Amino acid sequence: MATYKDFLEEINVVLPGVARPVVLPTIERVVREFCESSKIWRRDITVTIDSAMSKAVVDIAALAADELAAINAELVDVVSLRIKESPLPYSAFNRVARQGFIFNESRPRLGEYTITVSLTPVIGAATIPDVLVKNWAVDIAYGAAYRLAMQPNQSWSNPQVAQEYKRLYTQGKNRAMFEANNERQSLRTGAYTFY
Repeated sequence: MATYKDFLEEINVVLPGVARPVVLPTIERVVREFCESSKIWRRDITVTIDSAMSKAVVDIAALAADELAAINAELVDVVSLRIKESPLPYSAFNRVARQGFIFNESRPRLGEYTITVSLTPVIGAATIPDVLVKNWAVDIAYGAAYRLAMQPNQSWSNPQVAQEYKRLYTQGKNRAMFEANNERQSLRTGAYTFY
């Protein structure tokens, strides 16, 4: 697992001279926001749905609390549900932000579901997923540089540069969102199809 310090090299390239005590909390906020917006950090969680759970909110955050705590994560949203590898249509359930979902059907199928959820690091996380540093370090660095360059009365303040970093950060989030939502195709391999 990576840490927020792993982004410092990228930050120093895009915005040199910022003190580390100022940078690390900014990186943490940007990483959390990046994950929440793009839903790039995903995990499959298995839950057995019984008849009592079929009519109430299925609280994934509580059911998988130990699993999420072990990886310093908190639930952002439910992305998809599958039972026996058959995906449920989005009309079959409603998401409950930061908690889980509720079935729309009066009698949903019972059994073992694989629930894909999106995650973000908990506040003060000691570690974060390697994929964020490996694949998205530059984009997250742009987001942190944007936030830092917008701080008033600092030696690194530069609102004009901040707007360019904001644009690049937004593009990175959009690419991450596309990649997260595009299961059959990948920007990384270049194997994707336009319809």
